[in-house]
Amino acid sequence: VFLAARADLAETDRQIRQSLLQDSRRSTDSLEDWEENRKAHILHLAKMAATLPPARMQTHLEHIKAVDPHFLRIALLDGKADIVAIDPLRDELGRSNIGKNFADRPYIPTLQRTLKPMLSEVVMSRVGQQGPMVAMLVPVVKDGRYGGYVSGILSFDRIRAILDINVGNREMWYSLVDRNGNVIVTNRNDQKTMEPFSRTRGRLTAPEEEGIAR
Repeated sequence: VFLAARADLAETDRQIRQSLLQDSRRSTDSLEDWEENRKAHILHLAKMAATLPPARMQTHLEHIKAVDPHFLRIALLDGKADIVAIDPLRDELGRSNIGKNFADRPYIPTLQRTLKPMLSEVVMSRVGQQGPMVAMLVPVVKDGRYGGYVSGILSFDRIRAILDINVGNREMWYSLVDRNGNVIVTNRNDQKTMEPFSRTRGRLTAPEEEGIAR
């Protein structure tokens, strides 16, 4: 009986692992495809911004924002991190978004050093209503030097929808966290956006070959 119970437990464990791996890969692939499509738009804008003035870029920002509803806002910031073009031009209270400064954002040194696209960590929005946000960021490179960046603020609703679709009708909790361990989106009531992911009591095993920890 003991050996049979152990065999049953091992098989249940195997099935759970297999299911988790499939769910993880499916969700990861969906999110990566979605992210790459957003990155392509921002890359295109950043290349144009290297040669076009902000007034011309305003029209291009508005066009991308119109064709891709997954962006809440798209902005062009100069080398001093001042907004010089943005869609929408005004926030929910009717205040102009032009001229706002973001020089203290923690991702700017990385953009200046690498000159490569990146996804921001979770930060508080300073445009419109305050709340957590994640941005697709691409530096504007002029003559091989940093000249500002284009920022596309991503919709949390779409990120959550992708994860919900992959979870389906199963009873499963998920939390998507950034590189600093802060929660981006979650369907758990005991986790809060922009706060560190909090594990329940107990010992956490290190991730194994397939990336599963317990």
